Order: sequence, then C-alpha cells, then structure tokens
Amino acid sequence: MMAIKKIPHINHISGHINFLDGNSKKFEVYCRRFHKVYAPSTEDCQSCPYYAGFAGGYGHECVWEDCVPVEDTTVDIAWDDRYNELIRVSPLIDKGIIKKG
Repeated sequence: MMAIKKIPHINHISGHINFLDGNSKKFEVYCRRFHKVYAPSTEDCQSCPYYAGFAGGYGHECVWEDCVPVEDTTVDIAWDDRYNELIRVSPLIDKGIIKKG
C-alpha cells in the first residue's frame, strides 16, 4: 500500500565530500527542488526548503512529500540510482500526485 507523506531522502554522493577530487559528476544527486540531476552548490542546498543536512559528508539529506510504501521511513538513493530517482518521480509530478518544485 502506498501513501503520500513527508519523508527523509538520503541522496548519496560518490565518496566523502572532503575527499572528492573536484569531479562534479561525483557530487551529482537527484534534486527535488529543481527536479533534475546535478551537483548542487552549498548555497543551493542551504536556500532550499527541502534541505535537511549533508548526510555526514556522504550526500544530501532532503525532506519532502513523496508517494512511498506506507512502511517506509526513509528513501535511500544510491549515487548510481540518481537518474532512476528522477525517472521514478517524474510520473508522480506529471500525474499531480506530488507537486513540482
């Protein structure tokens, strides 16, 4: 059974933020606010209404309404799955199940 609820999303980056080599691809995550995959700046995140932290340096924590299984308490998005998350969320927005932006 699915439910629409406010839930934390952990968007992992490829490594720890302090040890990445400057390759912006490694910082890419699915961004709910802009509904795209990109490497957000610290300023982008800190001005975002969904921002909830930097996941201990291993990603971005965001909290937003999503359509998820009732028993879920967190959505964990591996770095390799960032585009899959965009694909998963797109029809939810298109059908008006969750809002855009």
